[in-house]
Amino acid sequence: MLKSERQRSILELCEQHGVITVQFVRKNLHVSDMTIRRDLEELAQQDKIIRVHGGAQSKSFAAGASTASEMKTAALDDLELSHLEKNALV
Repeated sequence: MLKSERQRSILELCEQHGVITVQFVRKNLHVSDMTIRRDLEELAQQDKIIRVHGGAQSKSFAAGASTASEMKTAALDDLELSHLEKNALV
């Protein structure tokens, strides 16, 4: 998969789910954690996403939620994470 295709896919996942984790992207795109982290950093530098610990958040999702706590709770409900992973993100 080309870098541009991978980053476009990451943006689509981020828009669909609001918040994504490196592990979630890895399961969907089948690329290494380091590749995903580099892509997330680059997309954040381009101001296309908001980089958060362990993943990223869409800019539209950030603008739509009224508090940071509500954003995290809503996003975590949609993700397939273990209890410990959810606690680490909150």
